[in-house]
Amino acid sequence: MRSEINVGKLSALSILILVCNLAPCVAVGAQIDGVDVVNYGIYVASVPDKVRNPERNAEVKGDQEKTWKLMKKGDRIPAAKGTSFGMEYIVKGAPAGEAIKITLRYLHPTILNPETGKKYTSQEVSIAALVGKKIYEGFTFDHEWELVTGAWVIQVFYEGKKLGEQYFTVFKP
Repeated sequence: MRSEINVGKLSALSILILVCNLAPCVAVGAQIDGVDVVNYGIYVASVPDKVRNPERNAEVKGDQEKTWKLMKKGDRIPAAKGTSFGMEYIVKGAPAGEAIKITLRYLHPTILNPETGKKYTSQEVSIAALVGKKIYEGFTFDHEWELVTGAWVIQVFYEGKKLGEQYFTVFKP
């Protein structure tokens, strides 16, 4: 026997009951309130040779994530190849530890990539983040052609809403 629901014959009350019964299946998601910038400035990165894995109580070798260390707090950044700058921030909201997707937007003066001929004034990337956990985001001058002076901004967005930003002034040393 085949069972079908003819929505045209359902009363408003039946539709309401059907919707209410389905509602608990819909995920509510995280409540995000903004970001707290806890540090900003010039950073250095290190890649550990050995990392202790607490689950196996053993050392793990190989390609590990970089650890960023603040070397000089401030918003004035020298335009020098190899310089890394950025900010550390915490996404405020609930529940703590909830995995969310945030978008980072880097705004800067016009950069011309000589290899592609492309000019750009911004870059955007989406990353996974955890509510309540400290995150580092930044930029490293890897190429001479990236060394443009002026205002640089790192912005953090969640679902299209700007949560926070940090301004930097890049200058010729």
